[in-house]
Amino acid sequence: MAKPIDQLSTNDKLFAMEYCSNGFNMFLAYKAVHKKAVASTISSRASIIAKKPEVRAFIRSYLKEILDRYKDSLHYQIIDIYRLRAFYNPLEIIDSSGELIKPLEELGELAKVVEGIERRPTKEGTVTKVILSNREKSLEMLTKYMNLITEQLELTLKPNKTTLEELNDELNDINSQLREDKGQKVKKVQKVRKGKKEQKGKKG
Repeated sequence: MAKPIDQLSTNDKLFAMEYCSNGFNMFLAYKAVHKKAVASTISSRASIIAKKPEVRAFIRSYLKEILDRYKDSLHYQIIDIYRLRAFYNPLEIIDSSGELIKPLEELGELAKVVEGIERRPTKEGTVTKVILSNREKSLEMLTKYMNLITEQLELTLKPNKTTLEELNDELNDINSQLREDKGQKVKKVQKVRKGKKEQKGKKG
């Protein structure tokens, strides 16, 4: 069962955000988050994370949030459809027997994922086959159209202070500042002590 988006681990969220910002490259996304990962294991581990329903839901939501500011453009309308068709969860549309979990008109935007419904009579009754969009092909098309507005999205797609490297840089800056402040305080104390000693020497 998929976890709610707000319960995703930090690493899974970072992976998803890197995945969106690098042109949907799972290998590079995993490598960016797990710096010490062994190269030979990256592809398989990245694939496992990318297939998690909750991660796909987060990616779908994250892209929508980013692209909302471009919703008046034709590019957005095309990208939004492919975003949905590339990252949907089949279990939100059909059940284990392949039937729609609810009438098509009640599926909302997920109805765009349904490419067709075939019904054929059999001895046991009518068999329904729901045809869903090909997620791999939709991802290819999404990548293509994302490239058309790369320059517009470049700053927006790259998360601000969200990669581990950037977070480490920020922590190092903070630590450096703390060390500097501490050093200044130590010098100040030493100066005060030295002044007191000099005053005592003069009195003696």
